[in-house]
Amino acid sequence: MDVYLSGMDGRKICKQIKEDDKTKYIPVIIFSANKSMKEVFTESGANDFIGKPFNMDELYEKVKNQTSHILY
Repeated sequence: MDVYLSGMDGRKICKQIKEDDKTKYIPVIIFSANKSMKEVFTESGANDFIGKPFNMDELYEKVKNQTSHILY
């Protein structure tokens, strides 16, 4: 989820997801072009952060790390 969404704040949306018992287990990776936002991901409850621009292999690894415990 991008930090800066059109008309919304991704940090607030993430916080809402993480505070709701029905959705708090959904992994959220925050991304932003502003690499200084890295500190903000923990405040929002996000599981990880990635700075833009990012390499697709890096994104894949972060997603894989967040979903490796999910049983299908």
